Amino acid sequence: MPARSPLRLMLRLDGPMVSEHRLPLSELERVSKQLRIALRDVATVLSDYGPSGQGGRVKAFIEDATDLRVVGSPRAGSFCLELEAPTPAADQEELDIGVAEDLSERTISAFISGLTALSDDLTELPKGFDRGVLRALKPFKTALKRGITGIELNSEQGARSQRACIDSEKLAVAERLIRKPIRSHAVAQGMLQMVDFGRLECRIDRPPQPSVSCVFAEQDRDAVQAAVRQFVRVVGEGEFVPGRADPTTIVVEKLEVIYEALTLESKQFWQERTVDEIAAEHSTTAFALPPDAETDPWRSDAEAEALIAAIRRDD
Repeated sequence: MPARSPLRLMLRLDGPMVSEHRLPLSELERVSKQLRIALRDVATVLSDYGPSGQGGRVKAFIEDATDLRVVGSPRAGSFCLELEAPTPAADQEELDIGVAEDLSERTISAFISGLTALSDDLTELPKGFDRGVLRALKPFKTALKRGITGIELNSEQGARSQRACIDSEKLAVAERLIRKPIRSHAVAQGMLQMVDFGRLECRIDRPPQPSVSCVFAEQDRDAVQAAVRQFVRVVGEGEFVPGRADPTTIVVEKLEVIYEALTLESKQFWQERTVDEIAAEHSTTAFALPPDAETDPWRSDAEAEALIAAIRRDD
């Protein structure tokens, strides 16, 4: 089977600043940095590691998938750069929730098609977009105020091609969508609490962030019941209200337990038991050194017991 051709992305800038096919390196850095941030946010949404636009580091495979390669010199035109999607890394161990290996290509495709679909009539954001992605578009305004009138994106892979443009009108639409009630992809991680099986609702507690109400399907009843008081990741369609970055409600499409809550009671932790008692409880025997082992303990038992007694007196 012949190898599939890599996806190519053509970045074209128009405007008086680039009328002579030249661009200050500082402006190229500004545009390329913001393009990568926007693609990284889309990849975060597509791989269910959202919400996007959060502080801190993102997953390494997302960074790798959105680190596009410059493969050609600027061509005749306003100012063009030819970019190529990176080859997927051989080590895909981090892709533990079904993320496809073509994340880079899917990210570019979703970004371009999402830009094309943005309009004031939307009640649901395009696939790969959430409010974090919309916010990642806003800094492009700086470039558009410095002599660039539009940023054109053209992707090609085999016979398939896509085109979109980032301009002042598109950025204005993105800002208006941020300020209106809308539905989009949402992810929430926290403790699953307060299940109402009559209404098929539960709550995800995420301190210090606000809790999120979740609506689940009848067929997920057993999975939700098994996850009560566990730390979970919920993925689905979220409802967002103006002025709030977090969803008020998520219609659950996928639920997974990240880790189970500890079942150890605090009284058991402070209960004094000998090594022999603990060993008997676990049907084993206390460890003992072989009689011919050469040991030179750095502390005696009496010294350890004195230290423990001193700690307890301080308490």
